[in-house]
Amino acid sequence: MAYAASIGAVAVAILLALAGGFLAVSAFVVAGSTVQLGIVTAIISVVAIIYNNSRQQDREIKARQFSDKRAAYQKFFDFLFEMMGMQRSGGTLSDEQAIDRMQEIVKDLMIWGSAESINQYNLFIRASIDQSPDNPQKLFENVEALMRSFRKDLGHRDSTLPKLALTKLLLKADEHDKLNG
Repeated sequence: MAYAASIGAVAVAILLALAGGFLAVSAFVVAGSTVQLGIVTAIISVVAIIYNNSRQQDREIKARQFSDKRAAYQKFFDFLFEMMGMQRSGGTLSDEQAIDRMQEIVKDLMIWGSAESINQYNLFIRASIDQSPDNPQKLFENVEALMRSFRKDLGHRDSTLPKLALTKLLLKADEHDKLNG
């Protein structure tokens, strides 16, 4: 019984809306051109204000997200540079410390990373596990793809960067010839 009453109420509301719309259009058609122009101007103004407010809200959200994404990606880059520095100096990071740092990075990536960045991170991790120490090319390519996805997520356009340009920044100049790119 309540279901039938609610359907009846919805039907009445639809009919009233249609009747109101018909009356509004009829009144608009018979109104003078000055009144019509005023109504059209008012409607356009309201739509423009709503649109601008929506765009402003989107920009504010993206600005807040950019700051958090940047901080999350910065953790990865800090860890990467720390690991490379330790490798050059012969130092090591304990497995427990490395796992803790990677868990922090993964947590931030899950919250702030784009789908592309998450997918690239998963490929990077797989390549890191499966990599051959004799041929680091695949690992470098995956690091490059991951860094480019982070940069893309932050708004960079890297289309003019040559292949492996970011990875080469991590290497000494005399190590660049190790890369095929």
